[in-house]
Amino acid sequence: MAFYWHLRRLKTEAHKQHVAERLLALRKALREQVTEKPNVGELKIATWNLMHFGGSGGYQRSPESLMYIAEIIDHFDLVSIQEVKRDLGQLETLVKKHLGGSWDYIVSDTTEGNAGNDERMAVLYRSSKVTFGRLAGEIVLPPGETVVENADIEPDEKLATHRQLARTPYYLGFQANWFKFKLCSVHIHYGAKGGKHKKIRATEIARLAKLLSARSDKEREREVEFAESKKWDTTPSAANYILLGDFNIHKTRDDLSKKALTENGFEVPDDIDGLSTNTGKKEEPFDQIALRLHDERFAQGAGGVFDFRRFVYRPKDSEFYWKTVGIPKLKQRAKKNGNDAEDIKEYFANYYRKNQISDHLLLWTSFKIDYAEDYLKEFLD
Repeated sequence: MAFYWHLRRLKTEAHKQHVAERLLALRKALREQVTEKPNVGELKIATWNLMHFGGSGGYQRSPESLMYIAEIIDHFDLVSIQEVKRDLGQLETLVKKHLGGSWDYIVSDTTEGNAGNDERMAVLYRSSKVTFGRLAGEIVLPPGETVVENADIEPDEKLATHRQLARTPYYLGFQANWFKFKLCSVHIHYGAKGGKHKKIRATEIARLAKLLSARSDKEREREVEFAESKKWDTTPSAANYILLGDFNIHKTRDDLSKKALTENGFEVPDDIDGLSTNTGKKEEPFDQIALRLHDERFAQGAGGVFDFRRFVYRPKDSEFYWKTVGIPKLKQRAKKNGNDAEDIKEYFANYYRKNQISDHLLLWTSFKIDYAEDYLKEFLD
């Protein structure tokens, strides 16, 4: 469970009371929307772009923000995080001091170059529920499967060296009970909604989905061949692939990026297909969770988007943080704009909250992985 002892370090009783109330509201909402939601599976997996996590300046999370982030994460079993920066200090603080010993994490190296934006991928998992399968790597496209050349565009100076994916995908193996799966976390090329950036984005997704789809099929073929040679049941499979992360997909009628994902063998569960995950004024389904499961015993359960904005750092709380808590950035803003309450409220929602939590919402799905009774009943039959 998430730790709350940082509450004692808050300076005023009013602040302690406020944070305790917000944590209780978060817990109630997460129970209703996630852990107690009808048809939810035993294994809950999520993806969350934690904007510039570990970055300096306005991106440095306060202990209060880390308590909120930890509370949200703790209602899932595995969470893939994008935009973890080079400095891992904040990630270590989140896991060790806010999530505790039941959680562990794995991180990739930073992707070099402008397109990589000095970012890592991280996967946090509840070690009592999920086991790391000792498989870890970064996906590199094979010769000929490049991006800019295959996107049918004229590369400008900034994109001239963009041959692999902008940020290297992170590929990991896990097991929960008897459910074995490979997880690939991505942060796809970011840019304008249309034009060359749209083509690059679609090409990145297509190249990666095609590679993983072919890999899963070959793995499944080897499994079946081996099982048949031993006269074993061919139903079990470890060739289960989950592709998730920030795809920067925009909501359009005929989006190349979404087609690139589904036409290369991956399926997005119906209940999360098209859900918006950004916090900007225009809703966009940037984040995705796509599946290619060869073991039919494991069914996908309920999923959704969790909108933290309804429960923490609400616009109506801006005056409390400005006057009672006395957050320096808000005091500076108030002084600069003549104590304009509406200006402070807008700044609080559009800047402070985004930098303390994220500009993305968490997207999740679940899996029904307990089939022990069906397995045992086979022996009775």
